Amino acid sequence: MKFMNNIYRAEAGEGGEGSGGEGDPPPGDPPADPPPGDPPADPPGDGGSGAGDTWRTNLAGKNEDWGKRLERYTDQDKFMESAFQAHDKIRAGEVSLGLPEDASEEQMNDFREVNGIPLEADKYDFSGSERELSEMDLEMMGPVAEIAHKYNISNEALNDLMGTYMGETDKIVEQMHVQDNLDAQESMKMLKENWGPEYPINMNRATNQFNLLPESIRDAIKQAKMPDGRGIMNCPEYMTWLVNVDRQITPMDPIKGGQEATLNDARKVVEASLLRMRDDSVAWHKDKKGQDDYMKAQTMIDQFEGSQ
Repeated sequence: MKFMNNIYRAEAGEGGEGSGGEGDPPPGDPPADPPPGDPPADPPGDGGSGAGDTWRTNLAGKNEDWGKRLERYTDQDKFMESAFQAHDKIRAGEVSLGLPEDASEEQMNDFREVNGIPLEADKYDFSGSERELSEMDLEMMGPVAEIAHKYNISNEALNDLMGTYMGETDKIVEQMHVQDNLDAQESMKMLKENWGPEYPINMNRATNQFNLLPESIRDAIKQAKMPDGRGIMNCPEYMTWLVNVDRQITPMDPIKGGQEATLNDARKVVEASLLRMRDDSVAWHKDKKGQDDYMKAQTMIDQFEGSQ
């Protein structure tokens, strides 16, 4: 309407008589009211919202960039409509990463450079994970880097993912060590209850028998796990089996120091026992342990000589 009023005034001032004639208001008089029925002129810049130019200032505050972007909208209603449309698109997953589906190699390279993604999968730098990686770790991360590059995962994000994964792996390994220690304590408790005072002797037997295994497989057996997760060396049944095998091969108990008794040790025990039987038969017959040692030594000799 302001524009139309100006046209009315311009028309009144044209045509000779109109200028300074009866149609002009006296100098200093207020401007004539608009013709009846015409609405008052709108404040500038409100776009029909009735808020004037203040809505942009209220929204942008001192942020000049926001203010410039709000100038694209003629009024607050248009801005609100655009904002809600953008929100709906985001919720519907219609907003892309700024990379067209049929992106050219140049577009792809530009996108990756801007977003911290290496141009080649083997260019990922894992130093940002703050972990000292072994050659095996780096080799294992190769296929992972290929997938990360395929889906345009940034170097920083991949480092965070790898660091978190390996941190969780460390926790699991630590939990396994703790459980191994608990299993070892439980196994020792059971074996002591079953073997009583012979526990030290039997443990020497088990150790001696285990050491007869080829060195190349000892560590593998030590690291072996039972179906329930226990280490095989923490299994009382396995340790008992080792002791029984050792008794069949070497009936004599290990000598002082835990070393396996030899055939020569067995002969010495038999000779000493025979002398005691001859010189002090009463004491000999009261010595149950001495008699037991004699029987084991003699059994060992008989087994060896019987196999010849």
